[in-house]
Amino acid sequence: MKSEMESNGNFCIRQTAEYFFMKVSLETDRPMSIPIAMMKMHILKALGSLYGQVGQSIDVSIIKYEEASHRMILRIPASGFNRVWSALSLCSSLGTVPCVFRIHQVSGSLLGLSANSRDYDFHEAS
Repeated sequence: MKSEMESNGNFCIRQTAEYFFMKVSLETDRPMSIPIAMMKMHILKALGSLYGQVGQSIDVSIIKYEEASHRMILRIPASGFNRVWSALSLCSSLGTVPCVFRIHQVSGSLLGLSANSRDYDFHEAS
């Protein structure tokens, strides 16, 4: 986190995220078993096809991965966040298998991914 000071002497704390977290799933037209190492390789390959070596040098970490459903949580440095998002959005195949990465949720903190206000039922809470 970074903080900045205004010129008039008042303190203004501006928090910028060092990392972003992205909830993603991979959809294919046929069931496949993709281990976590292969999934990371496919993500880096998507980054490389769009941005070359600069894209492949982005430190993308898979924090959580469900092999059966291909759902994962990625940790992405803020400096490469837009590149990762665009590379995953434009990826259309894993080798010869057509696929699509679905980006479900994005947050500046891991805690922000724990709840989704779109899925929350306000009637049950009262």
